[in-house]
Amino acid sequence: MNRSRRLRASYLKSAIHQDTRLVSQGKVAENFASSINSIEDALAEKLGVVMQAGSTVIVSLIIAFVHSWQLTLVLFSTIMLLFISNFGTAALDACFEQKIQQIEESAANLAEEVFNGIRMVMACVAESKLVDDYTTILEAARIKKMQKSPILAVQFSMSYFALLSSYALAFWYGTILLNQGKITSGGTIVIVIFSINQGTNGMRKILLIYGILSKARAASINLKKVIKSTSTINSLSSGDVILENIRGEMKLHDISYFYPSRPSVNVLDHLNIRFEAGKMTAIVGTSGSGKSTIVGLIERCIFYNVARGLYGTSFENCSDKDKRDLVVKSCMDVEAHAFIKSLPDGIARAIISSPEILIFDEATSGLDIESERIVEAAIKKVSTGMTSIVITHKLSLVQKADQIVLFKNGTVLESGTHQSLLAMNGKYAQLDEAQRLDETIQCTDQPLEKSESQEENKINVTKLQLDEVAQSTKDFDGISTPATLGPPRSSLFQSLWLSLLDHRVLMRLFAAVVPICVIAGGVYPAQAIIFGHSVSRLGKFDSNIQKTENFGSLMYILALVVSWRLALVGLFGNVPVILLAGYLRVRSASAKSKALSGPLLNSAKYASEVIGAVRTVAALTMEDEVCLQLDKRMQESLPVFYKNILITMPLFAFSESGAFLGMAIFWYGGNLLANGKLETVELWIVFLAILSGGEGAAEFFASSRSISQADDSINKILCLRSRAASIPDGITPQQENYNDEKGRETPVFIEFQGVTFSYPNSLQHLVLKEIDVSIEPGQNLAIVGPSGSGKSTIIALLEKFYTINDGSILINSSPLNEIDTQYHRSQTGLVSQNTTLFEGTL
Repeated sequence: MNRSRRLRASYLKSAIHQDTRLVSQGKVAENFASSINSIEDALAEKLGVVMQAGSTVIVSLIIAFVHSWQLTLVLFSTIMLLFISNFGTAALDACFEQKIQQIEESAANLAEEVFNGIRMVMACVAESKLVDDYTTILEAARIKKMQKSPILAVQFSMSYFALLSSYALAFWYGTILLNQGKITSGGTIVIVIFSINQGTNGMRKILLIYGILSKARAASINLKKVIKSTSTINSLSSGDVILENIRGEMKLHDISYFYPSRPSVNVLDHLNIRFEAGKMTAIVGTSGSGKSTIVGLIERCIFYNVARGLYGTSFENCSDKDKRDLVVKSCMDVEAHAFIKSLPDGIARAIISSPEILIFDEATSGLDIESERIVEAAIKKVSTGMTSIVITHKLSLVQKADQIVLFKNGTVLESGTHQSLLAMNGKYAQLDEAQRLDETIQCTDQPLEKSESQEENKINVTKLQLDEVAQSTKDFDGISTPATLGPPRSSLFQSLWLSLLDHRVLMRLFAAVVPICVIAGGVYPAQAIIFGHSVSRLGKFDSNIQKTENFGSLMYILALVVSWRLALVGLFGNVPVILLAGYLRVRSASAKSKALSGPLLNSAKYASEVIGAVRTVAALTMEDEVCLQLDKRMQESLPVFYKNILITMPLFAFSESGAFLGMAIFWYGGNLLANGKLETVELWIVFLAILSGGEGAAEFFASSRSISQADDSINKILCLRSRAASIPDGITPQQENYNDEKGRETPVFIEFQGVTFSYPNSLQHLVLKEIDVSIEPGQNLAIVGPSGSGKSTIIALLEKFYTINDGSILINSSPLNEIDTQYHRSQTGLVSQNTTLFEGTL
């Protein structure tokens, strides 16, 4: 667990220090949720099993060589056959596994895009299209896994072929050595057989686990590519120049730049700009002209909004109280103490560290007129004496700037002060005239009077925005707590049955394969009959077999008995211990998986969130801080992990002790054999039957971790699917409300009647209170108001993202909740404030 924690921290640290263009949210989430878990699984249990099996192979060979080196050398060929055949396929297996992981990363990236833009997906009725895209990616992964299946088939078949071949070869060559007098008794043959058997089983365990180890190796290769890779922009590098005295003067000389995804389009073309120390330089221009790209180059990354400012400064290790005092003081400095709850991204948080260079990248976007004026005044105040760069569309914000640079197509079109640019009567003057005209139409120069309701709305802006975000992500956060989503947790067999019912093809496959597996599993203990007769034949070669010393030697090798007496002792003395320990082991592993799923899922979410805001992290040199926070989150799971280990260790020992418990019962079988109450054949049959049964149970429960993980995953999916949709699909025919009787489109009349609404996770706060609005057919309706007043909420209700608390929304006199959701959204076009583009759409 400690190694997993360090690996997660190292991976995140390396990822956030890479070039921000190359970091993918979905890839990080996939690596945290899958790749690192694969490595943890291999190191936590499977590596211990490999070491145990390896020691079994070595000790078994030593015992076999001591008793008969000739027979052992011959039987050793079966182990070598097993080794060569499986390792020959291991390279192919690792190659396929790496390709599968790359495909699954693509699926994770698509899922991440969909969840981040879930509203746009719903508004565009693109669910089916994106699900098809996701299914196509998964189908590609499935095909690769099917292509990998023959490799696994060869590994399994060769392992059992080698095991059974060792029996045949041992009896054949052992009989020859016994006839030649090179082996003194049949007991020696049995000792060598069982030693090689144990060695072969040990090697088989290693090779079966090798598939898991190869998967972990492929995962580690992908992780190491990130951990060990070096970027051209790497804040971990110690070889860069550190400026001791920063005066804030900068110069961009002949800069050309294009984004790697579109190398044919120059964003900046031979750009030359000088930013003088202590002065404000404003960069204005149309969207896409390259303004924000300048900011990214200055920060040595591509980022947009500043969000935090304490980390990476001398105040980093201050107490929480001191940090809070700094925040409050900064808010007062920018005259935003009462307004801070409604600030979108935080000017105050950017000036706490007293930077020499202050960058405002569209700092007033998304604000209403009144809030915008407050922010404008704050910018002018805090930028005094600092080298400041202001990126904006609004020229009123930069009229007093020391230098204004007008961009177009990545080049400087005009530059100068506000007055000089107006005197030029060029493009800047045209923009200024157009914006002054807009401002005259939109508002007067007098401050707006604040009503009580406006003040309330203003104060609760952040709360409303957080409510929307929390609600939009609530469905996905709930995946980690399936008990709260639907019916009670299903048992392992119920989960398996429900999964098969959902996949008819898989059910038919199971129906064909399970009987074959049962027959194949029954063949192994059934061979005890043949083996028992073979061993009894060996006794005819030894005339002294009834002597005490030879009899004791033989009894050391023989195990359980077919007779009912020994069978009862073997079953009740061996199997219950294994089954009980195995059951408790599965329960313990399930409890551990459930207890650790919360901290591990939170760490994955946190890492994904960090990568999503990696530009902000890079801009504020918060890399070390976010890694420290991740480490703290991971440490929360350590007490649970250690407690589970203390419980699991004895259970692991008991569940793996099937063979040894069977050997312990051998004493009773020896007494029955000595007293003439059973035959040698019976002894061997019962011995091998119970021994193989115990080993089978041990192997089954050795997969307790995988079983518990599969059970937990199935329950999460089933519980999520069992949730009823909070938005009804409607029952009205699709065409009725938008088309007339002849199928022609009709004008749409929309009416809000007494609509009251609050977000589900904040029921006590009403966002809309008895709203009455009518929108006539063909009418253009403008909804205005301060930030957080509920404007976007009305759009969300029209798109049926939420269900209203009270009142009704009518479309052509029909209640919206009775209209088919998919068709309604297909007839409603939405231009969202935040545009979401999915991979492959351009």
